[in-house]
Amino acid sequence: MDLKSSVNKHREERTLVPAPQDRSVLSSPLWEAPVHPSSHEIEEHFYEASRTSYPEAQEPDPELIWKQNKTRWIDDMGTSSKGFNPDDKNPPKSTSFWKMFFLRVMASGMIFGALWGIYQYQPEWSLPIRQFVAKALTEESDFGAAQVWYEEHFGGAPSFIPIFGQSKDKGQKVQSQRIFSSPMEGTVTLPFALNFKGVEVLPSAKILKSGGAQVKSVETGRVTEVSQDVNLGLTVQIEHPGGYYSIYGHLSGANVQQGDWIEGGEEIGSLKSSGVDHQKVLYFALKKDGQYIDPSEVVPFD
Repeated sequence: MDLKSSVNKHREERTLVPAPQDRSVLSSPLWEAPVHPSSHEIEEHFYEASRTSYPEAQEPDPELIWKQNKTRWIDDMGTSSKGFNPDDKNPPKSTSFWKMFFLRVMASGMIFGALWGIYQYQPEWSLPIRQFVAKALTEESDFGAAQVWYEEHFGGAPSFIPIFGQSKDKGQKVQSQRIFSSPMEGTVTLPFALNFKGVEVLPSAKILKSGGAQVKSVETGRVTEVSQDVNLGLTVQIEHPGGYYSIYGHLSGANVQQGDWIEGGEEIGSLKSSGVDHQKVLYFALKKDGQYIDPSEVVPFD
């Protein structure tokens, strides 16, 4: 009977007092209130649990990303080849800068050689080409249409382009050079910029139809030389006041002799055909104090 009552008593004690989970609870008195964890401690607990429960996300390998994007980067520069594989041991070689530079130099050299041959031999079919090149090198471009289009679409001229927005009433440039008369009415086919010595003038259609291509002196002066040049044929040189010299080449005949004084506009000779294509072309040059100058700046050919 005593044993049975003792067992029942122990059961009641176990039911009334919960078993502590920590040693600190065992050592504390039974009448103390249990200590509950704070919200901050709970957050730290869950944070530690999340760190230990799940592995950290690994950052992508920079080298792998670089290899994957290498093709796109090279494509943006326009130097890659199709089908490039970064893992390939023998990838196709990309077009280098120096290769592209060499190709452009070769193309420029071919164009320059073609133009040089056209002006050197002057075939009949090359006349439009020579006129176009002469016009491009001697005449200024008209930006008026481009300025009007820009103002219509954007509402004003761009300030970063100096030629736009200039006043139309700007002052005229003071002409410090002399103006000479034209030795012959025609069109410049070989501009001064190609040889920095002289120009070649093709007679106008009116002169060609008349059958006479007479060459006239551009100013009053004295004939200093009448000679036969290897490249220019029969050539006449005239000295003018102010240190100017005029030179006329590709002549078929001369009406003057060395030492003659002539007036401006007086005929000094006539043109001959240039050979195979039977074109009459005048070579004309001007010197100022021993230096060649551009005749197109002081002589109205058109």
